Amino acid sequence: MALIETGRDLERGALRLVALEPRFGAALRTLGGGPLPLRRDAGGFAALAGAIVSQQVSLASARAISDRLAAAGLVDAGAVRAASAAALAACGLSRPKIRYLQALAGADLDYGALHRLPDEEVCRRLMDIPGIGRWSAELYLLQSLG
Repeated sequence: MALIETGRDLERGALRLVALEPRFGAALRTLGGGPLPLRRDAGGFAALAGAIVSQQVSLASARAISDRLAAAGLVDAGAVRAASAAALAACGLSRPKIRYLQALAGADLDYGALHRLPDEEVCRRLMDIPGIGRWSAELYLLQSLG
């Protein structure tokens, strides 16, 4: 599978899609003819923490919790490791999500190396962490690794 790492990669993929199914051309034209937006996040701890926070809650709730975590400075693994469960709960996290974020913060993941691994190996490593299931692992593959 080809990775989508640049806007040019996305454009080539869109052209292949239109070649396979011409009706997608009309859909792409509704975007105004400009470059397609490349939607990728920076990955790492923040992306997986965001996936955990957003599990089974509304978008508004996930945003509110994420905003409170950011305001409390709980945006990286070190800060979450150092935080008490009470501090995480004060941001709106449930007990299970506190455990999941603490497990993620304590995981020894080399985020930079994940892009060199086969997709299934990335999923396996991520799903070894409590709170990260197939959906979250595949979301990470799509949004962070291309």
